[in-house]
Amino acid sequence: NWWIIAFGILFTFMVLMANLAPTLLFPLFYKFTPLENASLKEKLTKLSEENGVKVNGIFEMDMSKNTKKANAALAGIGNTKRIILSDTLLKDFTEEEIETIIAHELGHKNYNHIFKLMGVQTILMFLVFYLSNVVLNSYYASFGFRGIDDIAALPLLLITLTLVSLISMPIANSLSRFFEVQADTFALKTTQNAKSFISAMERLAAINLAEKEPNAIKEFIFYSHPSIAKRVALANSFSKKL
Repeated sequence: NWWIIAFGILFTFMVLMANLAPTLLFPLFYKFTPLENASLKEKLTKLSEENGVKVNGIFEMDMSKNTKKANAALAGIGNTKRIILSDTLLKDFTEEEIETIIAHELGHKNYNHIFKLMGVQTILMFLVFYLSNVVLNSYYASFGFRGIDDIAALPLLLITLTLVSLISMPIANSLSRFFEVQADTFALKTTQNAKSFISAMERLAAINLAEKEPNAIKEFIFYSHPSIAKRVALANSFSKKL
């Protein structure tokens, strides 16, 4: 029953990280300060309230001490829900661009993507551990191990988990990309600002060193987000309908 126990531990950790990391763990490593930009604060507060989300503060996070990458999040649950903006984002992006990024995050909230994705990932995780147990039991004896509980078989266990996980990865990532398209569309409809959305995507690609047009196979297997080229094409298509 090792695989059931391992699944239970990993699932519990995943749930705790999803709910507690932004509000309890991140502040241990980054400094959070209330957003000072009154104009941007007003825009984001209004945007959130218009979409049925009441946030308990908008905060700046000092990511620049570790990286040049930019990020933003709608984090927390209940009365801990907050908007988090990296200082790199505030430095390099316009208010309109930041507004489209937060609108994207609100899209995830609107469609309950986090809970849906966690549900699918939970099922896939359970299957990965189950199949790894079946596969491992079928060939561990060929390597001379006394059982799967033999500590010498640990590398074999890790290799098996990795290979089986590679099978489930495209499934989870395909669903994630679908959710990202929904959130992008929500952001475009909410802000009616395709120009700022496109410029935000271009800036994110440059700062985060993202590959704008990755190989289709690589994107299918490894990418949890559509390529920047596809996201820009979506925005261009949306702007033509206006």
